Order: sequence, then C-alpha cells, then structure tokens
Amino acid sequence: MLYCPNCGVKIVQGDKFCRECGHDLTVIRTENITAGPDEQCPKPNPLLTGMFISEPPQPGFMGMPMTGFMMMGSFTSGGRHFSYSTHGMAFNSGFDYSISEKEGKLYAKMRLPNLFNTNTREFEIPDEVFDRITDVINEFNGDSWDGFSGHAEGVMDGDSYSFSYNDGKGRSISANGYMRWPEGLGGAVNVIKGVMEEAYYKKFPDYSRDFRKFFEEDVVAKYGESNRHITQGYYYATIPYVCGDPGYFNWGENPLPAGLLDYSAFNEYCDMDINSDDLKYRGIAILVDKKPSDDGSMNYTGIIVQYYGMDEPGEIKLYDEFKVFTEAVRGQSGTFVVFNYKTAYGPILGIWEDISWTYGKTHQAFTFYLYKINKDNLETIDEIYVEVTGEDKELSDEQIEQLCGAAEKAGVQTWADYFRRTQPRKYISIPMMSVDKIGGFNWHSHFCEGFNDITDNLPKGAQIGDSHITVTKI
Repeated sequence: MLYCPNCGVKIVQGDKFCRECGHDLTVIRTENITAGPDEQCPKPNPLLTGMFISEPPQPGFMGMPMTGFMMMGSFTSGGRHFSYSTHGMAFNSGFDYSISEKEGKLYAKMRLPNLFNTNTREFEIPDEVFDRITDVINEFNGDSWDGFSGHAEGVMDGDSYSFSYNDGKGRSISANGYMRWPEGLGGAVNVIKGVMEEAYYKKFPDYSRDFRKFFEEDVVAKYGESNRHITQGYYYATIPYVCGDPGYFNWGENPLPAGLLDYSAFNEYCDMDINSDDLKYRGIAILVDKKPSDDGSMNYTGIIVQYYGMDEPGEIKLYDEFKVFTEAVRGQSGTFVVFNYKTAYGPILGIWEDISWTYGKTHQAFTFYLYKINKDNLETIDEIYVEVTGEDKELSDEQIEQLCGAAEKAGVQTWADYFRRTQPRKYISIPMMSVDKIGGFNWHSHFCEGFNDITDNLPKGAQIGDSHITVTKI
C-alpha cells in the first residue's frame, strides 16, 4: 500500500497528487510511504516530501503550528471572488492566490510559492479563468466543503490554509484548517493552482521555467523517464553477477530504464554577447540508452549527453549530442558524474569516471572529458582516458600530468593542484564540492560466500547467489 507522506491518507495507484491534501506524488521517495497490508500508515513527515524542480527550495519549519492567518485579497460579497492561501511557520512559506471582481472585470493577485510578499503581482484575467475554477469546484463537489474547519493534532511543523469562493450570484464556499482538508479540496486546489499559474505565466513569461518544462515533458515524452526522481544516496539499480563460460563471471543486465536521468538548465555560454538582449537559455540532458548486445542476451545500459538551447521564446533546439559510454557500470566499483563549472571565459561541461577491478589485467581506469559550452556546440577542451594495471598499482607521474593538463587547458588550476597532491594516487577523484553536479552515480559490489565455487556449478546466465552491484545516486 502507498500513503501520502504529507497527510498520511492512502494513495490511489496512478494519482499524480494526493486527493486529500493535493501533495505532489511524482517526486516522493517511495521508501517513506510504503506499508504492508497489516502495517499502519507511516506518520507524515513534510521534511521528506519532494518538491517541484521549478519552485524554490522549501524553507525549514520550527515552532508551534499556526492555526490562523490573514487571507490575501479582499472579499466582495457583491462580486465574483476566489482565494486560496497556505502558510507554515517558516518565513515566506506557502503561497497566496486570489481573484476579485472590480467594475465587472476580474483581477488575479498571486504570490508564488515561497516568495516574498513584495513579489506579489496583480493582473487582469479573462472570465474563462474564473469559469474554469468554478468547473473544477463543481467536479470535486465543492459545496460539501463549506464550513469545514479542521486541525490535525500532534503535527508541529505543517501548513495552515484558507479557502473561499463566491460566484457573485449568492453561492459561497469557505473552509480552513491545519493539515486537515475536506474530501476533494486538496485535489481541486492542485488543479486550480495550475489554471492560475498558466494565466500568470502568459502575463509574466518565465523562460527558464519553460525550458525546465521542456525537459520534464518533451524530452521525457520522446526518450522516456529513467529513475530521475530517486533521492540522492538511494538505489538507482541493482545489477546481478551471473555465470559466464565455465569458471568465468560477468554482470547481468542493468535494470536502470531508458530515458531522462537528470538535466540542468542555465542561462549562459562561453561565446555569448553579454550586451545582447537575446535569450541565452541552455540545458544539458543525461539520458540512459539501452542497446541489445551482439548476441541478444541482454541490453547494454549506456549514457548519452545532449546539449539544448533556446534563443527564441518557445523554440528549443538540440545543438549537440554524443554517447559517453556503451555500458556505464563496469568493474567492481566506481563513480560517474556529469557536471558544469564556471571558468573565467564561461561555463564548461565535465565528465568524470573512475573504475576499479579486483580481477584481470586492468586495476583502475579514469575518464576525464572537458568541453566548452559554446552557443551551439560543445567544443572539446580535452578527452583523457588512462588505465592502471595490476603491476603499476597506481597512476604514474605521466598519467597524473595528463589529467592535470586537461584541467589546466580548461583554466582550472585548482583541479590540477588537487590531482598532484592526492595521495595515494589510487584515490584520485574530481573535487565534487567545487563543481555544479548535473547527475551521476556510484556503484560497488557484493560477493556472496563461496563465490568462486558456485560459478563452477551454475548454468550460463544464472545469478551467482546474491552477488550483485549496487548503483546509488550521487
């Protein structure tokens, strides 16, 4: 069974938002909301819930719950009116959306989620927006909400809300509460919120939001959705170790699905004219690519990087694309990360991978690719791949200088200094704290007891005990 991590109500399979409180269910960590048929629903924990990527980070909460607050917008009994506000104890938490009628015209007043009151905007809207809100209220049996006032006991860091509606013809509905909603209100508000935000962004375009929406909708529609919403530190995939030819073993198929794994949107590139008023939105997508092996026994799970740009409103183009790896997870352990970094001449894109083996001739392998992010292409700065054999044990001076040389070509002397002073050299890595990570993962192996003996008695392709590779999100 699945339960909403915000209010604890049982989730209907396939819903994108909670029918009770309207909480977004597309980005939650499922390990926090699952329960068996004989288990109690876990207690709601707002600190573990997901957030829309297009919204600012949620502030932390502290103190006692707030059970009442002033609603934004003025109520006029003689005209059409709508208002929904939500607030927590943290400064600037929640949002305020309202519509009021003045001299026969409708005006929306909106403070988007988690913004300052000074960011509130008021603008005229067409009647169709209010009519659509009325339709939604009707669809969710809104008259049943009238007079509701509920308070969840024992919840110390939740949200309060207030709802009011008047059709200007004598029909009015009002409700309020703290972490308790009448049936259907949360779902209706989720839809109404989208209706009002659509009107808002028509009046006040947000091209960075449009770019992110392109990744969330268009790229996903074309390439699919990989395990993008996994929380950092949690499993992307578990890959079994399987028997190969007699006395040999291999990894089985990586279950990570094809599609968008991660993305980043930004508004600069290396050769841009900073004095131009042209749009300069750019984005990097990391895609999981599935291709069948030569013998058709499994699918390889590779990585593709794409570079997009928007120079005109609504016109987003694919400028560059390349395949990084045919099979991303190899060896017994490793790290793979795609990142960007701001240099003196503009942003660069980096790809780092380090792999370790406990068998075979190769002991370690390091990949270090760097590219300038230009207006319409990714220009190669350097592409380094070095291997450490079992005899060498660690990177040689020459190999270290290859990595340092790539960093220096990119204008990042601090990386070169970091590589040179790292000891022992088998632990060399990209300094993650200095870069803006777009996406990536770590992996490590588990071998069952008697691993080598088991491989002699299993058919080809069979998993070797519970031996596996665990892939976790960076």
